[in-house]
Amino acid sequence: MAGATLTRYDIHDLNEGKIEAFPVENPPGWDAISLYYAKALQTMGWVEPGTGTGEPKPTPPSQGMPAMTQRWKYSENPLDYFFWAGMHWWPGEDWQWWRGLMPEPLNEYWGHCTHGAAQVERYFLPWHRIYIYFYEVIVRGHVDELGGPDEWALPYWNYSYQDPDNPWPRARLPWAFCQETLPDGSGNPLYVDDVRIRGLQPAWPSGPQQGEPMYLVPTTPPYAAAYGNAIYQDPASESDGFNPTLDGTPHGMVHVDTGTGSQAITDTGWMFRTQTAGFDPIFWLHHSQVDRLWVGWNALGGSNPGGSWLTAADDDPNLRPVRWNFWADGDIDNKLVVYPGEMLDPASLSGEHFAYSYRYQELPPEPHLEIPALLGLAEVVSRPAARRELATDDRGIEVHDRPASIRIALPDEAEARMRAFSPDVEEEPPRVMLYLEDITGADAGNYLVYLNNTKVDRDTGDQVPHFVGAFTAFGADHHEGHEGHGGMSASYDITGLVAYLRAQGEWDPTGVDVTIVPAAPEGYDLVTGPVEVGRISIRTS
Repeated sequence: MAGATLTRYDIHDLNEGKIEAFPVENPPGWDAISLYYAKALQTMGWVEPGTGTGEPKPTPPSQGMPAMTQRWKYSENPLDYFFWAGMHWWPGEDWQWWRGLMPEPLNEYWGHCTHGAAQVERYFLPWHRIYIYFYEVIVRGHVDELGGPDEWALPYWNYSYQDPDNPWPRARLPWAFCQETLPDGSGNPLYVDDVRIRGLQPAWPSGPQQGEPMYLVPTTPPYAAAYGNAIYQDPASESDGFNPTLDGTPHGMVHVDTGTGSQAITDTGWMFRTQTAGFDPIFWLHHSQVDRLWVGWNALGGSNPGGSWLTAADDDPNLRPVRWNFWADGDIDNKLVVYPGEMLDPASLSGEHFAYSYRYQELPPEPHLEIPALLGLAEVVSRPAARRELATDDRGIEVHDRPASIRIALPDEAEARMRAFSPDVEEEPPRVMLYLEDITGADAGNYLVYLNNTKVDRDTGDQVPHFVGAFTAFGADHHEGHEGHGGMSASYDITGLVAYLRAQGEWDPTGVDVTIVPAAPEGYDLVTGPVEVGRISIRTS
């Protein structure tokens, strides 16, 4: 396959028989890509449910979480699934590395996820791109031995697919992940009906929606907020830019919804934690979709960083010597060191490390910014950064299972800075940003943010003009731990929303109300814990 370009397909289209090269007799059904992925995992150390080893996690957080060895045989062989799942992170047999760095020699190949301080966060997208590429290389080897298709490539889970009559019809588990057995009657490694391991199920297992098809929360799949960024990442901020925004939404929010079952089913699902996420096979299709969104942003004109980013020169000095190690065969001594600059264009890869290039079946469409809070975002993203602090509140706000609000007082000078929003003023309005900082919560989930509307609830979603955006606490416990860093942060361009509120007479020059609501369905007790936002600020250009 040297020099070839493979295609990664939408698994929904594969299962529905819409890909001519991989027909399905009676769709939905088993196409060759999905089938041989499942068959490959059977040979990579999959353990039949009920026959694995290891005890549940004994202490919080995630007390009761099943051990990874319940489904995957422990292995330090690059040909096995456990090896690759552990590369993202593994908490250890006795959960001793839940937060800390791996000891030698395990640190050479495990515990390399990129969640932490700003200089680490900026490598979120390239590290995961390289990671799933070489995982794909290993799986392709198994597929070849099993007699599968030469064109096998990792599919993507297109949960962000939109339909005018059903906004997110593919934001549920793909068909192949809902089948208990393969056509030959053997167990399907993609299928996980133990809600302690995966909260997202084909149908709601309990509660007021029991038996109904189970989808991600409607505010989880959108990628408009990420595509509204003109820069990859602000060097001075871990939350400003395409990379950190995409890391949160939809990436982190999909992790939470999949692991916990929309925060309603379990707090032990593997996808809910950075330390265990790679052990759920849906992880890889999720990250294939995240990579696809990055390719799409580049195709629309988004530029990647240069300089030291290309070689990860400013990566965490404790992890850089090992984080960029990868493998393409079963020889543990044959490690490949690959840096971001080597995989900027996946459709045109060159060099001895790459057996093939890849492309996606189709790129995501440019999102329609229909929410009033986002109107005009494309016009403001190129304005000067909002670095002038207008108002700050350090009291903090804690959100449990119900909405919580806090009023941010605005100084007298605020109205003078906002005068350009008035229709009779010809000068260009300033860029206005809302920052949520020092976000902590070991068991926290996904949240929605609103401005000047304290009557919202968990059913409101993004259907009101006061909607600011979403944030996730995915990785918060890990973020505070192995990187030695404080809480997470999130930022939002609220320029369009401020203009809207002022035009509607809903802007109070003395203060604004910030409301945070769990992004979860009403009628369920949340399994996720509280989140705390330590600092809220508004800044202008």
